[in-house]
Amino acid sequence: MLSRTIAREKCSLNGVTGRGLLLMEPVPGKVDMLKERREEIADYFASHGIPVETRFSRGGLSIYAIAGKTPIARFVPCGSRGGVEVMWYSHRDKWDLISDFGGVTMSAEEALEYVVTDATGCFGIDYLQR
Repeated sequence: MLSRTIAREKCSLNGVTGRGLLLMEPVPGKVDMLKERREEIADYFASHGIPVETRFSRGGLSIYAIAGKTPIARFVPCGSRGGVEVMWYSHRDKWDLISDFGGVTMSAEEALEYVVTDATGCFGIDYLQR
């Protein structure tokens, strides 16, 4: 039996369109894709000098730096082609969307490169690589 998770979904209420929360069941194939790639993801970070551990919970994969148990990023499966939504651990002490206008969604390979290069500066990669 699959557990219920919260997914972000565009919704319209009284003619106003925005982002809301929708309870839905995770799609088994998408969840399995991340479970199968846990070791590959950890190896990718290790090759860039950042040893990490991964934890799978609530339909997504959270990535933590082993040193200090620092949260780095969270990948939540979405789309039909193995895409993931990338989330960051915000100053509010929770996983949050990167953009104010919706999440950042891309393939898992692009997501790994996006987090390691840390163009937005929200993942603290420079600090972790020291």
